[in-house]
Amino acid sequence: MKLILSFVLVLLFLSSCSKQQTKPLHLLELNNSGVNGLDTTTPYQEYAILPHIRGYDVTMFSRFEAGEAKSIIRITYDNQEVMYITPTYSKHYTKSKIKSISIVSNFVTNPFGLQIDQIYDESLGLYCKKKKPKQLECAKEGYDHIALIFSQRPTQEYHLSELVWSKDALR
Repeated sequence: MKLILSFVLVLLFLSSCSKQQTKPLHLLELNNSGVNGLDTTTPYQEYAILPHIRGYDVTMFSRFEAGEAKSIIRITYDNQEVMYITPTYSKHYTKSKIKSISIVSNFVTNPFGLQIDQIYDESLGLYCKKKKPKQLECAKEGYDHIALIFSQRPTQEYHLSELVWSKDALR
């Protein structure tokens, strides 16, 4: 009887462990040069992108904007969105390079030590402007290729929703 009870307890413990969120073996790193070596010189092709993001899942899909199909690569881990990569061209993506990378997860570290969903505070030392009615686009001195996007919540506070890396992020 004790053996059966022990076995059941072990099974319950293991099932609760499997429901916990796991972190990837390799966290990705955003810096002013790009993400894990991905930058504007990287071809917009899976073969060129995959070696930089081992352990993550890659999906290529199209999104329509103003009636035009735009190619996007979505990077996920454990069914959680991590980042999106967009190309320089939309029609002939096979000739494209990476244009921008939008980070939407804390699986990607950043040079500011900020976390997605962190509340905007003036003490962060960011320079911000309104991008859309409920959005701030911010920058930090010395990081001209990274834009920090804060979105307003119903509480009227702005929360970090994404970090965008591109060659001309702040133009």
